[in-house]
Amino acid sequence: MKEVFTGVFKTIHPIQESSPSTEKLIRLTTIVFGVITIAKLFKEMGFVLYLLSGDLGSWDLSVLEVLLPFILLPSATLLFGLRKKIGWILLTSYLTYSAVSTLGLLFLNWNSEPSGIPALDSLFPQTSLITYIVVLLFYGGFISILIKSEVKNSYNIESMISLKTIGFSVVATLFIIWPYFFT
Repeated sequence: MKEVFTGVFKTIHPIQESSPSTEKLIRLTTIVFGVITIAKLFKEMGFVLYLLSGDLGSWDLSVLEVLLPFILLPSATLLFGLRKKIGWILLTSYLTYSAVSTLGLLFLNWNSEPSGIPALDSLFPQTSLITYIVVLLFYGGFISILIKSEVKNSYNIESMISLKTIGFSVVATLFIIWPYFFT
C-alpha cells in the first residue's frame, strides 16, 4: 500500500525535478481520467438510470451521445491503465470526441447573446467562452500526451493507427453533433 501511495504522490506532485517519464505520463493520465470517470458516474447516475428505465425503442442519436461517455470513458481508462492497445485507442477516441464537441460548443456560443428575458437568462445561463477554451486545452493537452512517440511505443501504436484513430473519431463526432448545429 505504501508503494502505491508513494507512486501516486510522486505522479501528481506539482514540483518535478525533471521532465516526466513515459511511465509518469501514463500513470498521471490514468489517475486523472479515473477520477473524472468516478465523478461523472456519481454525478450522472440518476439520469442514466432514468434513461434506461424508459422505452428503449424511442431512443435516437441524442441518447447515444449522452450514453457514449458512460461506456467509453470507464472502459478506456481501465484498459489504458492496464497498458492495453485498445485502451490507448479508446482513450484517444474519447479525448478527440470531447475536444471536437467542445470546439463545436465554442463556435456555437461565440456570438450568442442573452435573450433579454431575465427569467429565461437566469434559468439557462450562458457558459463563458473561457470555460470552453480551458476545457479544449485540457483535452488537447492529454491528446498531445497520448500521441507522443514514447507513449505510443509503450502501447505498440504505429503512426498510421494513431492518425486513423483521431481521423475516425473526428468524423464520427461530426456525424453525431452535426444535426445539432445545422438543423
